[in-house]
Amino acid sequence: MDKDNKHKSDLQRHTLLVPHARAVLEKLKAEMKDKLEVEPFKNLEYFLQVIYLKDIIGYTYSFNEMFSEASEYFEDAKKDLFELLNVEKTFQVEFDMLLKADCDLLQQESLVCEKTKELYSAIVDFINNANYLSSVKKVSEDFVINKYRNAEDVKILSRLLRKTGTSRNHSFDQR
Repeated sequence: MDKDNKHKSDLQRHTLLVPHARAVLEKLKAEMKDKLEVEPFKNLEYFLQVIYLKDIIGYTYSFNEMFSEASEYFEDAKKDLFELLNVEKTFQVEFDMLLKADCDLLQQESLVCEKTKELYSAIVDFINNANYLSSVKKVSEDFVINKYRNAEDVKILSRLLRKTGTSRNHSFDQR
């Protein structure tokens, strides 16, 4: 599952996969519950994948106009991400205060933009942290390599790889 809905069949496939994704998420949460409470980030790859899975379920629900369900998964993914970045106790509270601030819309937009730059900085710092880099890289590579590609995507990627001379190292099969 991914956020690429450029073809109608992509959204249909994602919608059909949601029950499976939810079942996988529930099973993982049950299996990892005790482990996550003791050492939540020991298995960083797992944690990153769970955040992604929650986000993609919410994303798919939003395309199907199931906004309440989407919001539940988005909020859960956001909570986990903020915890991972160690901003969960401050960022959301300060962000909500900015949204309620008594100022004009342009000033509020400026304040919110500045606050989101702090979050962006926390994300960049996390990604560049030597302790996390190999896990982030592995999850990213797994996603790119295992991503579903339709026939048109395979043609485009194959053509690009031939142009760059790297096609001998990569195989993009249509799934």
